[in-house]
Amino acid sequence: MPLIDPSQAYNNIADKYDRIYNNLKCDIENSFVKKIITKHSIEKGNILDLGCGTGNFLDWFPEKSMQEPHTFFGVDISKKMIELAENKFPQSNFKVGDMADSKIYQSDMDSIVSLFGSFSYCLKPEKVIELSYKNLKKNGNFLIMPLTPKWAYFQSKVSFSNGVASTQLLYTDHIIKKIMNGFTINKIYGFPVLLDMIAKKNHDSKFICNILKPIDNFLSTRLTNLGAYLIIHATKKD
Repeated sequence: MPLIDPSQAYNNIADKYDRIYNNLKCDIENSFVKKIITKHSIEKGNILDLGCGTGNFLDWFPEKSMQEPHTFFGVDISKKMIELAENKFPQSNFKVGDMADSKIYQSDMDSIVSLFGSFSYCLKPEKVIELSYKNLKKNGNFLIMPLTPKWAYFQSKVSFSNGVASTQLLYTDHIIKKIMNGFTINKIYGFPVLLDMIAKKNHDSKFICNILKPIDNFLSTRLTNLGAYLIIHATKKD
C-alpha cells in the first residue's frame, strides 16, 4: 500500500473531519480530555496547539471565555484544516506549519498541547519535545496524545485516506518516559480502551457507550497501553 504524508491525509478529509468525529463515542473521548485540561487550568493563559486541526480546542474553550491576558495559537501541517479553523474562529491565530519547525514556536507559553494523535504524525518527536521545553514558562503544561500500537488495529479515516496509508509513529508509556527529556511526567492515561473497539455503526449507541464509559474511565490509569491514545500530562520544572 502506498504512503502519503500527514498533510495530504488531512487535506483529503478536511471538509468532512468535524462530521466524522461527531458521535457519542467521540463526545466521551472529548469529555475525558477536557476534564484533564480544566483540572490543570491548561485552557488559561498563553496556549500553543500543535496539530490544531479545525480548532477543536476553541470549540471546547472559546477565546472569549478564557482568562485574560491570554493568546491562543494553533498550528497544523494541513493547509485545508487551517483554512477551516480560520473560518470557524476568524479572530484567533492559526498558521500552517510543522510542529518540529522552531519558527512556529513562541516563547513564554503557559501550555503547549498536541491532541488526538497529532504528535504521532510528526517524525521528529525529540525535536518537538526540545522546542516545547524551551518555549514553555517554568511550571508550564505539556499535554500530548500520541497513538498507541493498539490503535493500529482500529485505524481511523485519517490513516487510510483515499486508499493510501499515512505515516505515523506509535508509542507506549515506556517509550514516552524515555524521550521526555527535562519534563516531569505527572500522569499517563490510556483512553479509550474498550470504546474504541466498537463498530462504527455503534458509535452513537447510548446503551453500548454508557456501559463502556465507566469501564474505560477505570482502566485509563491501569492499562494505559491498551488505550487508543496515551494522554501524557507533564510540566517544565526547571
